[in-house]
Amino acid sequence: MNNPIYEPKGRAREYGELAVNIYTGCNHGCVYCFARKMKERYTPKGCICTFNNPAARPGIVEAVRRQLERKEMKGRTIHLCFSCDPYPLLLDTTPTREVIKAIKDSGNHVQILTKGGIRAERDFDLLDSGDRFGVTIAGNARQTLQNEPGASAYIDRVISLYDAKKRGIRTWASFEPVFDPQTVYEAIEKADFIDFFKIGKLNYMPSEIDWKEFGETCEMLCRRFNRDYYIKQDLRDEMEREKDG
Repeated sequence: MNNPIYEPKGRAREYGELAVNIYTGCNHGCVYCFARKMKERYTPKGCICTFNNPAARPGIVEAVRRQLERKEMKGRTIHLCFSCDPYPLLLDTTPTREVIKAIKDSGNHVQILTKGGIRAERDFDLLDSGDRFGVTIAGNARQTLQNEPGASAYIDRVISLYDAKKRGIRTWASFEPVFDPQTVYEAIEKADFIDFFKIGKLNYMPSEIDWKEFGETCEMLCRRFNRDYYIKQDLRDEMEREKDG
């Protein structure tokens, strides 16, 4: 493994300019998981797809350290993670802590996105105001249990954001995919402990949500409550397409 830190392409670019995937696979079992679908599609016929049994990539910590030393990066923000979660269920996540240490020791910052909730709080002592801690919120508590059976509960994620904010860590929430617009509206209105709202839509699955109305309402609420936000391009395209139509 030569360069585990890479530049994301396509839609992933909206989340960060640099990223690293610490694990192979994820056991959160999200029904909408694109990474799992791609892994299953390209698993050779007759072979068992191991995506649901994550493991740390062999030599990942050492490879990250070598790359950071070689590239002499300073002041960059590195996203954890895209094709996996930095805090999978019932797995030794020491590699996550060691990767964070390597990034911080090299003078860079981390941006975490997880469905691990309070499992991630173990590493809050490594983070500061130059880092970002975020969670994915796709729906309400019932929908979270139904659509993300191996991930942490909705309330655990909210608590982890609140605790990170108390520690002076910048917080953010990725509202993508979206199963329940009301959950997003309420968060924008009430969640003062979220510093940045990144809002998308639901892809790869059918939905009866009016995306134009949803996007416009989110923007209106973000402006009303003075929230820092970003509308993802997929949602922006839907809003413009329906407006033009």
